[in-house]
Amino acid sequence: MATIVAWPITIVITLVLWGVLWGSKRFFLQSSWPKWVEPVDIATVVAWWSIQSISYQNWGHSFLLPLLLMLVLWGIAIALYQTFLGQNFTLQRFGRQWFRIMNITTMSLVVILALLSWLL
Repeated sequence: MATIVAWPITIVITLVLWGVLWGSKRFFLQSSWPKWVEPVDIATVVAWWSIQSISYQNWGHSFLLPLLLMLVLWGIAIALYQTFLGQNFTLQRFGRQWFRIMNITTMSLVVILALLSWLL
């Protein structure tokens, strides 16, 4: 699946989807869009496909599994920190922090891999 579409097209698809979702939330679906879902949360799943495509087409290896493992470990670390050091674990705060870390990490990795693929 990752090799069907060239990796620059997957980046364009990710950006277009993110823009369409952002515009839909901002202009058309203000009242019906769930407050806790950001457009970047949905675009992150497509960005994972883009990461898989970039890494497999350029280097022959998938960087998606190590990324997902790292995100799970960060989730465990956040939960442990909030529970034992912060002494106030709430699922809402944990989910918000974990999703923001996932989004920032995923989008940064897409940019880094795209730049490395383009330069190398």
